[in-house]
Amino acid sequence: MLTYLRAAGASAISLTANHDRTAHLRVGADQAAGAVWWVPADQADEIARRARAAAGVRPDAATMTDALLQAAAELRVTLTPHATALARAGRESDDSIGSWRSSAAPGSCRPSIRATRRAGRTPSSRARIS
Repeated sequence: MLTYLRAAGASAISLTANHDRTAHLRVGADQAAGAVWWVPADQADEIARRARAAAGVRPDAATMTDALLQAAAELRVTLTPHATALARAGRESDDSIGSWRSSAAPGSCRPSIRATRRAGRTPSSRARIS
C-alpha cells in the first residue's frame, strides 16, 4: 500500500521520539515512528520545515504534533493519519482491480491461442514452416 500512496503523489511525515523524549519529524515513512501522516508529496518538506522551526529546540511529541498541525493549517494542507491513508489506498487498489476484472470479458485471455487450437494446430505449430 505504501507504494500505491507514493505513486498517487503522497508522502509521509513521521514523528519519532528519542530516548530523552525529544521529538523529531522526518519526511518519509518510518517504521519506528510513533505517528505518521500523509500529505501531498510536493508539500511535505515545507510542512516539516515549518513545524520544526515552530516547535523550537528539543520539543516533546505533543509540542511537535501541535507545530505540525499548525504548519499544515497555514499551508491549507490536510494531514491524513497513516491508518486512514492505508485504508483508503486499500479501497482504491481493490476498486481498480475489481473494475479491471469486470471489464475483461470471460475467456478473453489469449484468444489467438484458443483460435489456433480450434483450428487443430498447437500455438507452436503455427510458427513452423513445412
